[in-house]
Amino acid sequence: MRNSLILFALILLLTSFSGTSRIYEWRGIDREGIYYESNLLKTWPADGPEKLWVINNIGNGFVSPVFADENFYITGEVDSMETLFSFNLKGEKQWQITLGKEWMKSFPGSRSAPTVVDDLLYVGTGLGNLFCVNRADGKIVWSKDLIADFNGALPLPGFGDTHSNTVLYDNGSIYYTAGDGNCGVKLKLSDDGTKITEVWRNKGFDSYMGGIVRIGDYLYGSGTEKPELLAINASTGMLTDSLRVGSGAIISADNMLYYYTQKGDMMILSCDHGKIQKVSSFRIKEGNLQHFSHQVINKGVLYQRHGTALMAFDIHKK
Repeated sequence: MRNSLILFALILLLTSFSGTSRIYEWRGIDREGIYYESNLLKTWPADGPEKLWVINNIGNGFVSPVFADENFYITGEVDSMETLFSFNLKGEKQWQITLGKEWMKSFPGSRSAPTVVDDLLYVGTGLGNLFCVNRADGKIVWSKDLIADFNGALPLPGFGDTHSNTVLYDNGSIYYTAGDGNCGVKLKLSDDGTKITEVWRNKGFDSYMGGIVRIGDYLYGSGTEKPELLAINASTGMLTDSLRVGSGAIISADNMLYYYTQKGDMMILSCDHGKIQKVSSFRIKEGNLQHFSHQVINKGVLYQRHGTALMAFDIHKK
């Protein structure tokens, strides 16, 4: 419990800056998985949208890029060490810096997306080291070891009680899903913030790490026990639709869903009042190991990481 409180306090520290700060983070604004882009393609060619470039040497990992202005930042495991990279939007490297040792046991690789606040980057390693880095040149401003400095402890190897998905909050309601825990849950926060009441629980809505998005009164995410893409009513928790396309990561932009399966298929789907329909798909061919990384959309470009590779696809409507 103490370790959880320490981690929660650090998260609050990174997300509680004044409203004048410019903050860029994983899964977009408020980490909701919604990208506020427009004029995007509604269908793709059979072999996918135009590939602008691919980077093949960002190290092992599952971290998505985080964009700020004309650059993006991403981490990867290189020779058992976490490396932080800065690239411009053309995929040209600006700088890289080696941080602390990375997790090398089950599913080795980087697993911490940077958070950008103004001119600083905040990023952690899988072994509990937290760094503050200057955006301009990659120099370390300060670092903390969550084990040595805060009496933390490394997690046990294997599975169990994993909470990988971002919690969604909307107007006093809290939504979360955990693949090996409580599954899909809606909670209601009292007006004075002192009590939490469970509204519904859906055991089938059990995304393990692919995230969920809310569009209108519906939630979309993947199943784990049954590897499907699911839609449920956010008010009742009842299933409204499903597609047998496997487990995966989900985001949304321009009133469409983008779904990246753990078998490497990238899909675009329509969604209308809890009904989902596959429109187009193509296979991600570059990269290695598991297809776990979440997709990102920035300035009309779809970015997808697969292990050591990062690809950029033009999805802006000409």
